[in-house]
Amino acid sequence: CRHDGMKSNARRNRDFKPLKFDVSRNYPSGRHQQYPVESDYINASYVNSMSKKNAYIAAQGPNRKSVSDFWDMIWQENCYCIVMATSLFEHARQQCEKYWHNEHGRYGNTEVWLEHSDLLCDFNVRTFRLRRVSEIACNEDDRIIKQFQYACWSEHDVPNASALLEFRRRIHVFHRTRTGPIVVHCGNGAGRTGAFIALDAVLEQASVEKNIDIFSYVMYLRSCRQTMVRTPLQYEFIYDCVSMHMQCGSTVIGAKELHHVIPLLSAKTPKTGLSGFETEYRTLEYIVPKLTVGECAGGHRLENRRKSRDVMVQPPERSRPYLITHDSNDSTDYINAVYADGYRNSNAYVVTQWPMRKTVNDIWRLIYDYNIPTLVVLNDCPNSTNYPSFWPVEHAKEVTYGPLTVEFVDQDKSDKHVSSKLFRIKKTLVSLQAMANGGEESSRLVRMFQIHSWPNSQQVPNDSTAIIDLLSKVEDWQVNQCHGRIPTCVLSRDGISRCGIYLTASIAWEKLKAEGEIDVFNAVKVVKTNRPALIPNLAEYIYCYTFMLVLLEILTATRPNLIPINQMLDDTWEKRDKAAVDPPSGKGDCPTPTPSHLIQKQNDVVLEEEVPQGASAQPMELILCVPEIHASREQLIPEMDSDGHDNPAVDNDDILYCSHL
Repeated sequence: CRHDGMKSNARRNRDFKPLKFDVSRNYPSGRHQQYPVESDYINASYVNSMSKKNAYIAAQGPNRKSVSDFWDMIWQENCYCIVMATSLFEHARQQCEKYWHNEHGRYGNTEVWLEHSDLLCDFNVRTFRLRRVSEIACNEDDRIIKQFQYACWSEHDVPNASALLEFRRRIHVFHRTRTGPIVVHCGNGAGRTGAFIALDAVLEQASVEKNIDIFSYVMYLRSCRQTMVRTPLQYEFIYDCVSMHMQCGSTVIGAKELHHVIPLLSAKTPKTGLSGFETEYRTLEYIVPKLTVGECAGGHRLENRRKSRDVMVQPPERSRPYLITHDSNDSTDYINAVYADGYRNSNAYVVTQWPMRKTVNDIWRLIYDYNIPTLVVLNDCPNSTNYPSFWPVEHAKEVTYGPLTVEFVDQDKSDKHVSSKLFRIKKTLVSLQAMANGGEESSRLVRMFQIHSWPNSQQVPNDSTAIIDLLSKVEDWQVNQCHGRIPTCVLSRDGISRCGIYLTASIAWEKLKAEGEIDVFNAVKVVKTNRPALIPNLAEYIYCYTFMLVLLEILTATRPNLIPINQMLDDTWEKRDKAAVDPPSGKGDCPTPTPSHLIQKQNDVVLEEEVPQGASAQPMELILCVPEIHASREQLIPEMDSDGHDNPAVDNDDILYCSHL
């Protein structure tokens, strides 16, 4: 580590703890003229995967002095993928210099354009175009690279395992047709960097060599770079991610494959007596942790228990909205409502129950306090003692609900499935700040969308077009009001049934528009994170698949009427089919594992494996204890499409070992 300790290189180090060994360090060439000749140093290390030399470059997050060095390294090493496992700041401490501009910037000999930025709930994907401006590289073409940033992974905590596995999957979808190492960095290039590289390499090992040895690989990482996988929590997290990957497998379905995947999921296998739907639903019930009384302490307090229709269905303290507007001396900050993440935004929805007579004021306090522009009501309940009407019914007449007045402004009943009403809310008492400004409290508009074609006696709707109309109207209203990151309030009679269907349909639709893929399993997993009672039965889970099938049929038939994604889907699949038939070749390519074949006979799905040459035919030996839950998706999606190409919806890395569980 003598180069790390040199005074001339000290300014390029952010943290002296993760010193790297000289034998594995990276040597950028073509230095910018402002640096001396001996400055070939950058705080980065080569790391091998299980089957490829120098598959990764583990680096520290660039500081102000080393940004140009970082881009020099990206160009020199032919890197097309950057994994950023940190945010720019954490607890008022800078983790990494922002090494890109929002439009265009020049760093030493490299010009960088930000071509596209896709901001999702758990991570961000940015597309950069690089151009070398040095005399040596003047004739080289521009390069397109992608940066995958997992911004919500803090230095002393671990993220959601399911979200990180989806993050890894997106990286592999992009990088599998490209050469060059993957650059992985966090703040210091040690803890989170090591955890991600270990997870990726171990899952690759499981697919190629049929065994898992996390301990040995982490020891190897520390021989390349000190303090890789820095904390016991990060080390345990690797096991958690591997365990979840083993249980769930790859659940992403290409849009063109859904129509024949659903019948296969409906078929029962003689070995288990369960259909694919039942297997997936049981897996979800197992992997989604139940909430404890301690996590939901606010709802179990004596003064709040009467505010819930089901005292055992309470929001966790970490993800419930706290009421701010004061009502009366005996009011509290509690309402039985919980946040749920969306496809692009965290806390994109607030799920709550139909208010009781004692809590009607609270629903309007919630809407006012969080400036919620959209209220989605999934039941059509006549006014009664148990389910009172909680909105005004007369035009231009204000009704007082505790500290707020609500005015019925307008309504639209042109759609037989969905009606909408517009309300104006304002406080009854003028605050001191408003009085000082010599004006009144500002009013806020909220539009309520209510579905009428879903009878209360039925678990799932008869007509999926009603849900499609509802989702379309809500999206149009949100966009017109410029409320992209403000949550939508979703309400049903008990705050459980129906809400999960709406949230899952919304998340799955957003993913379909953005990626041309469908992942109902993962959408339900996200929905159930903060309220495990959502999607309470198998019927609702199966309906989510049915809804996506109906949605695809409508989108294909009507083209631009709803969302013009048909050409995008065709282009996406044409590229993936071509990539599957003509994989890239070049030095350092990772050996492709021999795919497994699915043979269907007598309503039973049998997995017939081809063992790669030189590999053992013995079942996988797991250095990991996981329950015996059979992965269904890998056994149900045919590996070949109708054109004889490899099915891009199948992650062959998963098939080789899921069959042994």
